Amino acid sequence: MPSKRYLLCPAGLSVLQLKKFIYNKFEITPQAYRVDIIYAGNLLPDEFTVMDVAYIYSWGRVSNLTFSYKNS
Repeated sequence: MPSKRYLLCPAGLSVLQLKKFIYNKFEITPQAYRVDIIYAGNLLPDEFTVMDVAYIYSWGRVSNLTFSYKNS
């Protein structure tokens, strides 16, 4: 089972900024890998913010927003 990592971030953080964070954290380049951010089984567009996802998917604040990512 993969380990979970948590990131406390502002609601204004965009998916694009989150992707850049992942590229830097794991020292990979966009030329070598494409990173996709996923929420509730849906691929998120770069222009969405964390707040957009919370509103669009009716997040109930019961638990953390859990994003997944994959690289290809």
